[in-house]
Amino acid sequence: MMLGLRDEFLYFECSNCNCLQIAKNPDNIPEYYPSDYYSFRKNKTSGIKRYSNFLLKYRIKLSVLPHTGMPGRLLNILLPVKKVNFLKGTIEDTNVRILDVGCGNGQKFLMPLYRAGFKNVAGCDPYVEEEGTNFGGPLIYKKDLVEMEDEWDVITFNHSFEHLENPLETLQKANKLLIQGGYCIIRIPTASSYAWRHYGVNWFQLDAPRHIFLHSVESIRYLVEKTNFELVNIVFDSTHHQFTISERYKKGKTLKERTYNSGLGRLANVVQKLINASKARKLNRQQKGDQAIFYLKKK
Repeated sequence: MMLGLRDEFLYFECSNCNCLQIAKNPDNIPEYYPSDYYSFRKNKTSGIKRYSNFLLKYRIKLSVLPHTGMPGRLLNILLPVKKVNFLKGTIEDTNVRILDVGCGNGQKFLMPLYRAGFKNVAGCDPYVEEEGTNFGGPLIYKKDLVEMEDEWDVITFNHSFEHLENPLETLQKANKLLIQGGYCIIRIPTASSYAWRHYGVNWFQLDAPRHIFLHSVESIRYLVEKTNFELVNIVFDSTHHQFTISERYKKGKTLKERTYNSGLGRLANVVQKLINASKARKLNRQQKGDQAIFYLKKK
């Protein structure tokens, strides 16, 4: 539905831990990651944005570094950088070594960190066109995590863990690459959610066939028990999209199809998003949102 292909796939649900898994991974899976896939797109930065980018660098540091003082904490509350602030509490300074798994071209997550002074960040993604430093930024490896080496302080799976065929093997490899006390941070959609139970196959985060495993809280706990990690925290961070886009799919419309044709329709759409955002925050408090951040610490 994201690409408008309307292809159909079979999933099954584990009766023990409620994890969803695709029954057969398509042989042509690379075709579902086209060059215009969202994590491969290039950000357009005009001269008008230079000043805002300067402020963004400062805000990023406030979002992830400790000891920012009262002004910094206040600014972080008012203007958080949501794409990076989940790192808060896991890093101490800009020298931290961060590896982002399934990073795409790195512009969504790694590049903002790199420009803010975090020079020891890198990514790996087997679907990138080529290996190297993209746009004068961090190094991107055309590799799967199991092929990676070196030592890292933090390894992140920023909405990529659900795309992996081998989650247990991947976590075991992550554990080996981390320093003692290092963090593995997994941000994923979760089947332990109201949205999955309510929308079923119209839940937009099912995202077949790219999402191979849609984990539940129980299945993540199961994986952690099989590795040398400790699950130290779970934060639900779902958004209005679990309603806004799932309702669109429910009506048979793809991700790119507009649901309104007038200015009044656009206004109604904005109002509905605000209502859905409020519902999402309530579900997050109840730990029923459709995506969560799992903080794993190496023992």
